[in-house]
Amino acid sequence: MVIQQTAPRPYPPSWMDRLYSWVERLPVPFGVFYAGLGLLFFAAETMVKWWDGSYSVGTLNLFHLINSSIFAIGLGLVHYLRRSARATFAHFRAFLPMNDQESEVECYKLTTARSHWALLASLLGVLWALLQHQLVPARATSLLFTSPQASVVDMAILLVFWWTLGGLIYWLIHYLRASGQMHRKSNADLLRPQALYVFARLNLRVAIGVTFINYAWLYLAPRQSLQASDYVTCLAAELVVLAAFIWPAWGIHVVLLKEKRRLYDEIHTRIERLVTQLYVEIDMGSYQQVDGILKGLAALQTEHALLERSSTWPWPAETPRLLATAIFVPILLWITQRLLERLGI
Repeated sequence: MVIQQTAPRPYPPSWMDRLYSWVERLPVPFGVFYAGLGLLFFAAETMVKWWDGSYSVGTLNLFHLINSSIFAIGLGLVHYLRRSARATFAHFRAFLPMNDQESEVECYKLTTARSHWALLASLLGVLWALLQHQLVPARATSLLFTSPQASVVDMAILLVFWWTLGGLIYWLIHYLRASGQMHRKSNADLLRPQALYVFARLNLRVAIGVTFINYAWLYLAPRQSLQASDYVTCLAAELVVLAAFIWPAWGIHVVLLKEKRRLYDEIHTRIERLVTQLYVEIDMGSYQQVDGILKGLAALQTEHALLERSSTWPWPAETPRLLATAIFVPILLWITQRLLERLGI
């Protein structure tokens, strides 16, 4: 009987990875769990506002819906990224010159953050939340911290949000770093670039998802309640997500570019050899091999043209357009709306 050994873990998992492993053992889809968690916090927020009269019983505040559940949405998105990255790694495995145990460790590094750094990032997030609450308290128009009872609920939501956000930002940074290292270890294959698109498609879905959440929060927030720190938070989250899309692709780009240059060098070396042979035939007045040499040069020129047309970016041509549309079109619409309001149209 052959006993299959499991590769040892290079470091303990973060609190998020422990949470994700626990959620995946539940008898419900992970999306249902995070939706229920977000709705639970929204229900607590709504009931305390009904109780203190911030708005009438039966009223549902859409801003409070996204504000109280956004941490659960973020957890769900990264859970989706982590789970999908494991499945995607199976397609990328063929590009890694590793045995089974080594690839298992590589997959673990890609999808599991380090425990102590994730804990530190979450603690820094909580400290920032407390500092922000003291220096830049929420405005009355946000209908937050409207009573002692509401303050308890709103502070809990604020701290949970920043605890989660700090951990998620570190998780994404870890994912970026691990992706870059993994891609640098891979073998490039310019003839099969479609297999490299799998991570780009996954990261694109996550980037668009986070962009939608960011814009939804800004759109639903009362305009008079928004402060500079709110815009900075949304911008920082967007930059991290954009980096999560671009950074891994940059690692593959470097590998493919190196492979492309290597193939160019081989083609140029063969062309120089054939040209030298052609000159020898001409100088000797012997043209028996000229036809074969010219055919060889034509074949190498065809290969050179194919290489020139091959992209070293591991995403389909429409991917950057989709991402740019998701990010910049809402901004242009928002700017247009503000201009029309100023002009009284």
